[in-house]
Amino acid sequence: GHIIDDASTPEDQEVLPYSRRNLTYRLNPKFAFLYQNNQYTLVDFEKRLALKGRGSELAKWLHLWIDSHAKQYSHKVETIREKCGSQVKELRNFRLKLKQALGLLQEVGLISDWAIDDADLVHVTRNAARSQIKHLKKNKKMLSK
Repeated sequence: GHIIDDASTPEDQEVLPYSRRNLTYRLNPKFAFLYQNNQYTLVDFEKRLALKGRGSELAKWLHLWIDSHAKQYSHKVETIREKCGSQVKELRNFRLKLKQALGLLQEVGLISDWAIDDADLVHVTRNAARSQIKHLKKNKKMLSK
């Protein structure tokens, strides 16, 4: 099914100024659970908007990828290149772009540290959101039982 189950506009929409026209919609109940308070990640748009300059497009992709995971795992540079859909053919050239992007993320405070080790694994350190910390603690308790 579709995510939007129904949508409607006020009957007087044509006479209202453009800024006052509203669209009312109803989510498909099958998908509504995805929008509960603990089922999505809020993005810090102020910091995201600060991502400008060389490497900013990759940095924005990394920002969403990193923020969508409560626990950070190391990934190979090649894996990140494949996941982000980069067109850079040479891995060494992509690695340079990745370093720029990670540097930008660190500059604006989205991550606290990063490194690429000798095995070409990318390690990212960041402060998780309160909701993600709560999620990690809950999972840790469940695993210890």
